Amino acid sequence: MNRAGLIAAVEAAYDLGSDDAQWLDLLCQAVARDFQPSLGVMAYFHEAAPSLTQVQSTQHVTRHAPGGASALIRELADGASPEVVRDLYVSGPVSGTMADALPPPMTGRARSIFHHHVGARDTFCVMARVPTGRSVCINLLSRDPLPDSSPQLLERYDRLAAHIAAGLRLRQGVASQEAVLEPDGRCLDASQEAVPLRERLREAVRERERALRSRSDDEAALELWQGLVSGRWSLVDSYEASGRRYVVARENTPRHPDPRSLTPRERQVAALLASASSNKLIAYTLGLSVSTVGDLVASIQRKLGSEGRADLVTLLRALRVSPDEHEA
Repeated sequence: MNRAGLIAAVEAAYDLGSDDAQWLDLLCQAVARDFQPSLGVMAYFHEAAPSLTQVQSTQHVTRHAPGGASALIRELADGASPEVVRDLYVSGPVSGTMADALPPPMTGRARSIFHHHVGARDTFCVMARVPTGRSVCINLLSRDPLPDSSPQLLERYDRLAAHIAAGLRLRQGVASQEAVLEPDGRCLDASQEAVPLRERLREAVRERERALRSRSDDEAALELWQGLVSGRWSLVDSYEASGRRYVVARENTPRHPDPRSLTPRERQVAALLASASSNKLIAYTLGLSVSTVGDLVASIQRKLGSEGRADLVTLLRALRVSPDEHEA
């Protein structure tokens, strides 16, 4: 795998000027350059039914994938059992191989199906989940079984998934423009809510610019360019007709409905929990410490009376989320 280039996929995640098929294709191109799958890559949207027992896939896009790959993925997704919907599409790993996502008996069966139909013995999958609306799955197809995924590899692609999910929330919602900044961080305009945090926005824009220049070191770049600024804003490029570039801070707070007097921060964490994000990934997205996220998860669990994390994720998905609501 090429360690340079994953930040290009993060950049593609925030391309709001393309239609859905073009956006998926941009993601496929960027992720394939980084991972270099031996049998190509494909991406598609999927959405779980409110009952969480069925999932529907749409808008399949492939890059250098074998013939029949789209049809196979569509058949497997649309015909998935309630257990597979729950354990893979709703609450499975954010990224990983077949062995990372499926128990051993199912791993062998999945490899056999993929090999028979498209010549692939494994896939590395990236799941960017948005509990309300469509989520995104990227499948990187491999001729041979892939080696065990290292924690570093999974962390890199989990972080990519956080950015793709943020980009997808922007595409699916009506995100207000709350600040306009120069690429050097100078703030040109800001809403009343953004004014007190202009310095943090300026710092975040500068970090993002450094990340875009750090294509030879994705780990450092992903550390700089985190999921949301102050748990609230996504940074998106905007261009004038003259080609001059600005950076726009758009409202993109994940927010869960308040079923049991959750605090605003707990509602943010609850929305990301409903996407099956780990505490570490939630911390990355919201700019919090892992220990703080752990305390918030424990508080949410107490308030909702859930018996474990899997039960909590299912409960939060059943309660639904409103990712485009404004966070006061």
